[in-house]
Amino acid sequence: VSCFLQACVSSNLVSSFPHLVFCLAEKMLDNVNAALKDPSQPAHVFDVASKQEVLQECVSSGHSELLFFSNEDVSIYKYFSTPLFSAGKLILKPLKEKGSQYSLTDTLVFHVVKGRLLLILYSHCYSLRAGNYFYVPAGNVYNIRNILNEECILFFTQIKGNRPEDE
Repeated sequence: VSCFLQACVSSNLVSSFPHLVFCLAEKMLDNVNAALKDPSQPAHVFDVASKQEVLQECVSSGHSELLFFSNEDVSIYKYFSTPLFSAGKLILKPLKEKGSQYSLTDTLVFHVVKGRLLLILYSHCYSLRAGNYFYVPAGNVYNIRNILNEECILFFTQIKGNRPEDE
C-alpha cells in the first residue's frame, strides 16, 4: 500500500490525477478499516510463558482509566496495570507539587508533555520542560513541582521490581 502511494508521488501521478490517487488511497483505507479491532476489547496476543494465544488489555483509548487518584495538588490516571509495569498520565495542578516519594523497587520513567517543572531526584534539582524525559531508578527519592500557573502534564511508565513479598 505505502509502496504504491510512494510510486504515485514520485511519478507525479498525484499532480496529474489527484482524484484517481485519492480514490485508490480511500479504497485501501476501507480495506484497513474493515480489519480494525475495537480498542475497548482485549487483544489476541501470543503469551511466551504459556506458548499460546491469550487475551490481554493491550490497547487503551485513554478515556477509561483503571485507577484514578486526585486531590488539590495532583491527578493520576493509570491506563495499564500489569504485574510487570503500569502506565498512565499525571497532571500537576498550577504551582503545586506531587510530594516526595521513595521508590523502593520500581523504576519510574516520565515524559513531560506540557508545562515546566522542578525535579528533585535524590539530592539534585533539575528544571525540565515539555519534551524532556527523566527516570527515577529504584531505591531513590524524588519530587516534582509545577513551576507555572497552568497544568503540567506528564506521561509515566512504572517498571515494577521484585517486592519483598514477591521473594
